[in-house]
Amino acid sequence: MSHLLELRKVSFGYTKDKLLFDELSLTFPHTSNGKVIAIMGPSGSGKSTLLKLMSGIIKPSSGDVLIDKGVRISYLPQEPVLFEHLSTIDNALYFKRIRSCRDKVLACKKSGQFDAWSAMLCLDFADLEKDCRSLSGGEVQRLVLLRALTVQPDILLLDEPCTGLPINIRMEFLSELRELSRKEKLVVFYVTHHSDELITVADEVLVLPKSYSNVDVSKLCLCDMFDNARSLDALLNVNFPVNVLRRCSIEASEEECRLIARINSENHVYNIDKALPDGRYTLVFRPECLVSGEGFPLSIVATNGAYVLLDDTEGARFYARDNTVNYTIDGQVWLFDEESEPGVAVNLSPTGKGE
Repeated sequence: MSHLLELRKVSFGYTKDKLLFDELSLTFPHTSNGKVIAIMGPSGSGKSTLLKLMSGIIKPSSGDVLIDKGVRISYLPQEPVLFEHLSTIDNALYFKRIRSCRDKVLACKKSGQFDAWSAMLCLDFADLEKDCRSLSGGEVQRLVLLRALTVQPDILLLDEPCTGLPINIRMEFLSELRELSRKEKLVVFYVTHHSDELITVADEVLVLPKSYSNVDVSKLCLCDMFDNARSLDALLNVNFPVNVLRRCSIEASEEECRLIARINSENHVYNIDKALPDGRYTLVFRPECLVSGEGFPLSIVATNGAYVLLDDTEGARFYARDNTVNYTIDGQVWLFDEESEPGVAVNLSPTGKGE
C-alpha cells in the first residue's frame, strides 16, 4: 500500500436516514519528517467521528478505511482517562498489561525512550510518583499522551486534547506536540475548534463543512488555507479574525463589475478586478483591508493591542488594525455566492456611495 492511511468511499451515519459522510475519500501519504494535520469544522460536522473511523472504534456502513501494513495507531478521546486506583507511573505504562502491546511498552522503557519522552513532555520522576488524582489539567494531558506513545505509534489521533486548559498551558502543550511529531516522525491528527491552536501546531488543515458534501472537504497545507479558500466554512475556520458582510450584490456590465456592500444603512460601491455574474454575495476580508478612507464611520467597541473591534449602525461587527474616524475596504477579498460555490479572490477598490 502506497499510503499511510486511506479512506476509500467511506459512508457513515448514526441513523439510517441521515449520512454524516457519503463516499468520503481521503489519502494521507507516508512522511519522513512527521506531520500535524488539524481537523476543523463546526459542531456536528463529524470531526470526532472521523477519528473514530480512522482508529477502527466504529466501522463505516460502506467503503473502506485502509491502513498500511505494520502501522500502529494511538487514539486519545476528548476526555482523558486515568485509572485512579493505579499510580501515575502505572497509568503511564498501562499498556504493558495488554498482551499485544506489552513488548513495545517494555522495549521503550528498557531503551530509555520512555524517560526521553517524559523529559520532552516535562514530566519528571517526581511527577510520575504523584497520586494521579493530584495532577493538574496540563499534567493529565501530558500523562495520557505519554501513555499513548509507549506503544510506539505511527499515527496519533487527538480529539480536542486541550479542552479546558488555560491558554498558556495549551500553547506549551502544543509546542511540545509539534516537537514530538518531528522527532518521532509521527503523523498526528488533531481535532480543534481554535484558530490559534491551528497556527501553533498544524502543517495541514482538514476542514469539514457544516453540511456534508464530499467536494467541500478541504485538505490543504496551512499557507494555502489562508490564500485559496475553497468554501466559506473553510475560510472562516482557519482565518481569525475576519470580517463578514452578507448584504452584498454584484452588478456587472460590459465596461465594469461593481460590488455593492450595505454598511450603516447605506450602499457603498467598489470596483472589482474580475468579471462575476450578477447576484447576491457574501464578502469576507481581513482586518488589514479595513483602512482609513472616505467611506463610513464605525463605533469602537474594544481594542486588544492587535485589533480594533468596531460596530456599524446596524450592528454588524468589524475588525481593523488601526483606529481611525472613517473606514473603507481596499485590497484582496473573497466573494462567495449564495449557492456556496468555491470562493473567488478579487482585488477590491472603493468608488464611493451608491443609491
